[in-house]
Amino acid sequence: MKKNIVFATLMLSLLNFYAQEESTINIKITEVPYQPVTAFLRVSFDVGFQQRVTWKNVNYKARNQIGFALGLISCKESDIQFETRVGFRQVDISNIDSVPFRKYFDFDILIGGRFFPRYPTFGLSRTTPVRLTFSTLGGLSLTGNDLTNIGFSTIFTGGFIISQKDNPSGILLELQYRLLGNDPATDLHLHSAWLLSVAWLFGP
Repeated sequence: MKKNIVFATLMLSLLNFYAQEESTINIKITEVPYQPVTAFLRVSFDVGFQQRVTWKNVNYKARNQIGFALGLISCKESDIQFETRVGFRQVDISNIDSVPFRKYFDFDILIGGRFFPRYPTFGLSRTTPVRLTFSTLGGLSLTGNDLTNIGFSTIFTGGFIISQKDNPSGILLELQYRLLGNDPATDLHLHSAWLLSVAWLFGP
């Protein structure tokens, strides 16, 4: 009888020890340090509305204008950010028969500032914040059909940045207003123009 009691006690002890071992869960927590965003890479594609072109004192409308640009937008603890941009634009003037060239080009190197609010203006959903943004940029520009004329360019923009709650990268939709001037080598004058810009912002 005593042997049975000892054996039963030993078995219960083993079962209790085994149950305690099975109920123990080992959790390993790995913490990844937060990496703050220092700058955004901006890659944009621009499509222009028809703009007025004056050739030898006669007004025309260019067929179209397209462009693309690369730039950087700072991301400091402020609503005002520093921005740089390098851009290329083409204007199709092939509908003006008397002009000796078919295309007009701009190559811009611009610097300026951008209003980029730290807090969203509104949200499309709980995970899709939207920010109102605008900028002013200016700098040097190579212009003409062969990019040999040096001038100045000024661009004003305004639009929205759409991103995600946990991802600072996003899409920028904005209107551009370009101040344009004379081509000193010819009698061609391009008036101020509007363009629609779609840009992708990439964080680190």
